Amino acid sequence: LLRNGQMLQPVSWEALRPQLAAWLADARRVIGIGSPRASLEANFALRTLVGPERFCSGMSEGEDRLVTAALGMLQRGPARSPSLKDVSRADATLVLGEDVANTAPLLALTLRRLIHRRAAKVAERVKLPRWNDAGFREVVQNEKEMLFIAAPHGTRLDDAALKTWRAAPDDLSRLGFAVAAAITPEAPAVPNLPAEVASLAEEIARTLSDAERPLVVSGTGCGSEALLQAAANVAWALCVQGVPAQLCFALPECNSMGSALMEAHHLEVVMDTVQSSRADTVIILDNDLFRRANAA
Repeated sequence: LLRNGQMLQPVSWEALRPQLAAWLADARRVIGIGSPRASLEANFALRTLVGPERFCSGMSEGEDRLVTAALGMLQRGPARSPSLKDVSRADATLVLGEDVANTAPLLALTLRRLIHRRAAKVAERVKLPRWNDAGFREVVQNEKEMLFIAAPHGTRLDDAALKTWRAAPDDLSRLGFAVAAAITPEAPAVPNLPAEVASLAEEIARTLSDAERPLVVSGTGCGSEALLQAAANVAWALCVQGVPAQLCFALPECNSMGSALMEAHHLEVVMDTVQSSRADTVIILDNDLFRRANAA
């Protein structure tokens, strides 16, 4: 759409392209705002057009800080980031501080289906044929996955969990650090832990340590970097003990990790550039800025 007076009117790409080229040729200070929901290729093309110093990932400062922290933990730690196929093979899972049914529904569905995998093993043990649908449903109904969910509130995945625990983000972080300390003495101890939480941490640590393919899931939903670090510490502690743990972070949008890999400015830096009149042209790629900045 191209503005004509007070109206926005449809225009063909062929008609718009030369006008865009002319505008950019006349522009002296161009800013590019990308998006974590756009492809890496599209973001890179915009970055190339405006230059690395004038390109923004399109994420807010808080979002950028958390996603960058998650990226750093995956890069420097021994635990690998799993695909959904890898997740489907996990035999013990800790979800720490994330409502995955809300932030990563396909991940939540994959975790839920682990019950059927576990039920299939039980059915095989009792020699129940797979064609016996009624019998298999009965087995599934009575099975619980080796899934622990620690979150600030109830989630739609709770009914599949072996055990759930509700707490504020800081307390969830302490639980995660306590689980890591229970797995390996190399992890720092957590002082003044309530007996109930210490017992839960021991149970989770024991279950994950006994698993062949344990999985730790967290994310940015609570806005807590400490929570991300606690999840990473659990996965790293398992790896130190020789258990091939995997670490999965649920991030805000489909290409948040790709945006973090580009090491661009966050949105507040670009807003300051525009407000101080150091830019006269802004190109926004697939981003709704009202979701990420205040209206003013």
